Amino acid sequence: MIVIDWFQLLTNAIWILGLAVLLAGLSYASYQAAGAKRSFRRQLQMPGFNLVSSLGLLLFCVGLAATGNQSWWKSVVWSLLALAFAWQAWVAIRQR
Repeated sequence: MIVIDWFQLLTNAIWILGLAVLLAGLSYASYQAAGAKRSFRRQLQMPGFNLVSSLGLLLFCVGLAATGNQSWWKSVVWSLLALAFAWQAWVAIRQR
């Protein structure tokens, strides 16, 4: 009988969702840059993209910190990175 580890499934879904959010943000920024005839780099500097990228990277770091199949110090590093991206997301929200 196959037993599904639901916690592992959830944590892996979180970091995959984070990368999907980041990819969607990059794709939309590329679309907007082409429509507005500005450079992709300039579009990435807009506050809206900063929020999307911070949230995507936050989900990615939270998912990897929670996977549990790594040593404790790696979880600490991923958690610290998640806090940094949470701070960036908060700052991006405040700047809107």
